[in-house]
Amino acid sequence: MTGLYYPNARPHNALLGWPRATDGILWSGGAWRTEYPVTNSRTVAVLGDTGDVSLGEVARSVDLAPASTRLVGILPELTRVGLLVAIAHNWSISSQWRVRFFGDEAGALLVWEKPRGNVWGVAYPAGTLEWEDENFWTGGFRASELAGLVWNARVLVDPPVMVRRIEIDIWDEGNPAGYVQHGLIEVAETMRLPVNFGYGADFGYQSRSLRIEAESGAISTERRAKGRSFQGPIDLAPESWAASKFFEFQRQADTVAPFWWEMKPLDVLEAHRSAFFARNATLGLQKIVFHARRALALNLQEVL
Repeated sequence: MTGLYYPNARPHNALLGWPRATDGILWSGGAWRTEYPVTNSRTVAVLGDTGDVSLGEVARSVDLAPASTRLVGILPELTRVGLLVAIAHNWSISSQWRVRFFGDEAGALLVWEKPRGNVWGVAYPAGTLEWEDENFWTGGFRASELAGLVWNARVLVDPPVMVRRIEIDIWDEGNPAGYVQHGLIEVAETMRLPVNFGYGADFGYQSRSLRIEAESGAISTERRAKGRSFQGPIDLAPESWAASKFFEFQRQADTVAPFWWEMKPLDVLEAHRSAFFARNATLGLQKIVFHARRALALNLQEVL
């Protein structure tokens, strides 16, 4: 076992983006509006002692020229990186991007690259769509499947690599907004569950909208942003992992620090619904079930 990468974990097992490298990255490059600077790519943070986390600050380009919509991030030291996520972006259905990781600050040592390609990718295999479907030729997402979602774009590096410099290029000249924007650029190592969560896990939205009934019986409502939640057991986890890596993750993150959560890393379509920026809602206790095995519990809540 090296770092938080567990080599025996299956690639379809759920993963956590931990430990995070986001806060130490210095972002530059491109052309970004003064009121929405590129430095906002790392501004999601815990505010004081309240534990509140905000995704409200974004980086917004001045225009759609490719020279304006690129970023360069420098990490303070060589850091093990397993994933990068652009959280809450507005990149259109036809957008493309490229991500490159370098082992040196100058960008001379390329260690990993996601070549230029579609942000949204193919969501439907050949033969699953009808001729009349609007996405028959592309196999991509329908507009209705993206409406109302927090749009995230993710690259996964398996196994992780040692990184000092990050370059992100975005091509989205047809974006109807006239600019590209994103919230946090989350960069982290990957902690993949060595044993996947068990059957009976719960996942879905928790509504925060208000519904008030007056004395007359009239109903008034107020729609509010709703977050996703995940609750599930991790049965029969190796004691060596549970007592060290997972225990340390809970100690450091507590119910305050945010992190990336992905239920089904290999499922392209479902990932946009089931993967989200999360924090621990509670810290479950470890149960010693028998020799060298422990039962764990995850209770996660989406950061809004």
